[in-house]
Amino acid sequence: MGLTEADLLILNLEEVKEPIPLSLSIPVREIWVAGGPVEKKAPQVLKDFRGTLRNVKSARLTMGNLKALTNGSSFLLSEGERAVYFSGRKGLSLPSFPEHTLWVAGNRKNSMGIPAEEIRRVRGEAIIYGGSRLASSWEDVDLFEAEQYPAANVYEKGMQAASFRREWKLEGHDL
Repeated sequence: MGLTEADLLILNLEEVKEPIPLSLSIPVREIWVAGGPVEKKAPQVLKDFRGTLRNVKSARLTMGNLKALTNGSSFLLSEGERAVYFSGRKGLSLPSFPEHTLWVAGNRKNSMGIPAEEIRRVRGEAIIYGGSRLASSWEDVDLFEAEQYPAANVYEKGMQAASFRREWKLEGHDL
């Protein structure tokens, strides 16, 4: 069955140096792009695209009940009491995050990983870590778990799924 259309595609191109062969196989209503011009970094995405394209830096965006905050690197998407935080090269410097936050975290280039202070501030109910294969990535996941936040490393466990039923849970993850 699968997806047949999407309301939103968030595309972070911060780490893209050469054009990538990314194309859309389903219709998308809006694309929010961070980290550079999609026309140069992922031009195939625009082939046959008829929706709204937003190159975002620092912004507050909405789509129906979905609220988004971005610094042009990381995105916090929230709807009611639940949120998903996609952290990019530069994390959001909010004083706190929603109580029910799923954190899709990545390794920070040119740094020694994610600071413990940020982990405590975000307080992710569940964390999907898509960093790198470097030692600092494994240390980040260990730090998440030492702080009692369930985390899964995609390099260790492959693709991950999370669900929200009163709280975020990683599917098939035991802590």
